Amino acid sequence: MRIEEEVFAKIELSFDQLLKYGFIKKDKTYVLSKEIQEGFLAHLEVDLDQKVTGKILDLNLQEEYTAFRIQKLKGEFVNTIRLKYKSLLEDIKKNCGKRLYFASSQGNRITDIILKEFQNKPEFLWEGYPDTGIFRHTFSGKWYALITYVAKSKLDKNAEGYVEILNVKINPLDLEEYLKYSGIYPAYHMNKKRWISICLDDSLKDEEILEFLKNSRNYVG
Repeated sequence: MRIEEEVFAKIELSFDQLLKYGFIKKDKTYVLSKEIQEGFLAHLEVDLDQKVTGKILDLNLQEEYTAFRIQKLKGEFVNTIRLKYKSLLEDIKKNCGKRLYFASSQGNRITDIILKEFQNKPEFLWEGYPDTGIFRHTFSGKWYALITYVAKSKLDKNAEGYVEILNVKINPLDLEEYLKYSGIYPAYHMNKKRWISICLDDSLKDEEILEFLKNSRNYVG
């Protein structure tokens, strides 16, 4: 994983705050150039999808300095450059970013809906699975939803890549009908007769998912 991806994972950046920080908008990109060490310039770009990319330029040699990305290089100088670059990224995150619960846009929208509708915050129970959060019924204490990040092949053996999913409880009599929906699969890692997995990739609209959440919450309540 690149340093930028590591630092800005689950972070929503404010474009207004980026401008206040010193970024300049050029077309559809926000750009910052800043010297992090004498003779070394960090150049960062943030696109409208909030993807952060960056590089370091050696001003003396007039070329890109890439050694800091090679983790096996542990020399004092390369470590200094690496730490100063990461420190800049962390400062941008602190001043321009907001922490998100989950990786996908829909996962975070659904979380906001749950907070508004049911006042239930996600709980992250497993240190080894920091991307997995569960939601409990206020009174019964039982789970009615789980959001996690999985390989698509766990749902469809022919699929590639990764996707965030929502597991909800259902009436087993409805299972066959639900599995006809695009984006709905037998539950990953849970009872496949009483739970389903919904891909949080906008296959279903937020309001459709809300109905599944309401039903799931009723089943455990």
